[in-house]
Amino acid sequence: MHTSPASSAIRTATPSPLEEMPPDIFRRIVVTHISLREGRAITSLACVSRAFAQRMTPHMAPLALRLYRTLGNAIQGSRAAALHDCMGTLYELPQVNPAHRLELFLLVSATLNHHFPGTAITPHIGTMLASLQHLESKNQAEALLSLVQTHHTSLFCGTKQQFADMASRVGALQPCLAQYKLAIILEPEISGHIGPEFPERVQAFLSMCMRLQPGYRTKALCHTLWGIALCGREKAYPGRYGFPDDDQQMKHNKGALLWGLHGCLQSLPMRDMPVEKQVLLLGKALIMPVLLDDVAEGDKMAISLLRMIPSEYGEFYWKRNAEYREVFGDLVESMLKQVFERDPRHSIHRFQSLYQAMAHLPSTSQIYWMRDIVLDRARRGEDGVTLALIVATAQAALQLSPAQPELKPLYDLFALCLNPAPLCKSHSYPPVKPPAVDPSAQAAYIQRFDARCSELMELLQNVAPDTAGKLLAGINGAYQEYSPLREMLPSPGALKEELYGCFL
Repeated sequence: MHTSPASSAIRTATPSPLEEMPPDIFRRIVVTHISLREGRAITSLACVSRAFAQRMTPHMAPLALRLYRTLGNAIQGSRAAALHDCMGTLYELPQVNPAHRLELFLLVSATLNHHFPGTAITPHIGTMLASLQHLESKNQAEALLSLVQTHHTSLFCGTKQQFADMASRVGALQPCLAQYKLAIILEPEISGHIGPEFPERVQAFLSMCMRLQPGYRTKALCHTLWGIALCGREKAYPGRYGFPDDDQQMKHNKGALLWGLHGCLQSLPMRDMPVEKQVLLLGKALIMPVLLDDVAEGDKMAISLLRMIPSEYGEFYWKRNAEYREVFGDLVESMLKQVFERDPRHSIHRFQSLYQAMAHLPSTSQIYWMRDIVLDRARRGEDGVTLALIVATAQAALQLSPAQPELKPLYDLFALCLNPAPLCKSHSYPPVKPPAVDPSAQAAYIQRFDARCSELMELLQNVAPDTAGKLLAGINGAYQEYSPLREMLPSPGALKEELYGCFL
C-alpha cells in the first residue's frame, strides 16, 4: 500500500515568512526572474533563489519583527508589562540585525518615557546607557542625544560622578553633529548645587570639548562664551559658578571656568581657521579678563588674548559679524576700557604691558583704541586720566607712528585731561565738556593744575625722557592750535589763558 504524499494544504500550514514581506519585494523578484533570458531552467531558478535570499535578508528578521510588535503593544499595556518588554528588548538587542537596533532602542526609550515620566525613569537610566554599546558607532551619538532630549538632562548629570561619566561618554562618541549638540546640552549642567563641585564639573566638561573635532570644539566654546557674556558679572547669575557659600569659593570657581576656557582657546589651531571664526571666537572670549576678581590675573588673561589676535586682517576687525551682529574692533575696545578702568591706575608698567600686547596689530586700530580709552577715562572725573596713563599712552603711540596727523587727536586729549576738575559727560560735540569753575575756586584750581603739570614733567624726566620732548610739544601745540579745546577748557576765558601760562 502506497502512502499518499502530504497535501499542499498540509505542507503550507506553517506560517509563511512572505506574510511580512513588503509588496515591492515581489515585484523585484519577478523583474529579476524575467531579466534572466538565457540558460537552462535550473540556472534561472538558482539565480532567482539567490536574488530572493539577498532581497529578503533585511526583511527576514523574525526577532526584530516580534520585538516591534511587543513594543507596539507595550504602549497600551500596564507599566509592569511595559517595563518587562522594554528590558527584554534591550537584553536581546545584540541578537537583532544592526539595521534595526537604533529604531528599537528609540522605541524602548519612548515607551519607558510614556510609562515612567519625569524622575520615575531614574532606576532604568543605567540600563539604557549600557545598551548603547550594542548600537553601531555611527548611531550611538544620535541614540544618546534622543535619550537626553526625551528624558530630563539632569537625570543623567545629577551627581558630580554622573556628570563626569556623561561628559566622558560624549567625548568618546564618533565625531558628528549630534555629539556637538550633546555638548551644548551638557553645558548648563556644569553648575552644581554645591560650590566645591564646580571646578571638577568644569574640568570634565572642558576635557570633553577638547575631544571634539576643531570645528565642533569652536562652536561649543563659542556657545559657552556667549552664555558667559550674556550673564555678565557674577551678581547677574551666581548659579553659573555653582551657588558657593562664600566669596572665596566664588572666585575659585570663576577662575576654574575662565582659565579652563582660555586653555581650550590656546589648544585650537587658530591660524588654520577662517578669519571669521578667529575673530568670532576671540571676540566672545574678551569678556573673560574683567570677570576675574584679581586684577593681575585679569591683566594676564587680557595680554594673552590680545596676543592671540591675528594681525593680518586689520580691515576685517571693523566689519559687522553676520551671525552675532557685533564688530570685533568694538569688542576689543570695550575690553580695553574695562581693563584700564581697574586699579592700579598709577602704574606705568602695567599700562605699558597692556599696550605692548597689542603692538603687533595695525597702528590705525591701536591709535583709535588709545583715543577711546583716554576719552572714556576723561569722563570719569579728576583722577580718570592719570599721569601714568598719559605717559604710557604717549610712549606706545610714538612707537607706532611719530607722524603728527595721527597723534594730534591724542595730544588734544592729553591737554584737556591735565585739567584737575571733573569733566561732564556729553553726547554732543565736543565729546567732553568741563563745567565752569566758580571764581572763588579759581585760585585753588590753578594751583592744582600747576602741580599736575609739574608732576608730569618730573615723571617724564625720570621714566620717559625720550618721550618728553614730543609729548610736551604736542600738548603745547594743542593749546595753541586746537580751537575747540578753548571751548572745552573751564570758563571764564581769563582762566584759560592763566592755565596755559601754567603749562608753559
